[in-house]
Amino acid sequence: MNYYQPREITKDGKPTGLFHYTCRNGDRIWPVGLCADDCPGHATEQEARDHWRLYLIQGIEFTPITQEWPKEKCESEGCNEQATMTGCTKNEPGVFNHRKFCSKHATPEEMAKFIDAGDSISSY
Repeated sequence: MNYYQPREITKDGKPTGLFHYTCRNGDRIWPVGLCADDCPGHATEQEARDHWRLYLIQGIEFTPITQEWPKEKCESEGCNEQATMTGCTKNEPGVFNHRKFCSKHATPEEMAKFIDAGDSISSY
């Protein structure tokens, strides 16, 4: 199992007071997302979560809904238009957070409203 969450960075076994968003599998822990790219660390767990969320947002992509799908409404708040696109973030490991949008609301900004950077577990 992979356990995703912010964790304090240690150096020589001692806490540094800085955090990365990480994955733990067994006794291995490593930084993920943008924290894996030479990130010096964050002052708080929330800052590490925000960095992870930015990574997820950068992976947003949209796919047209095919005719085989049942007709559904746009998930944007207050919209009653028929959904024509499915949005997801390709950067989220083991999670398939698909949302449906009309053509007007199929934007990264709208999809970002549905992206949470909380702790997660995956078995992929």
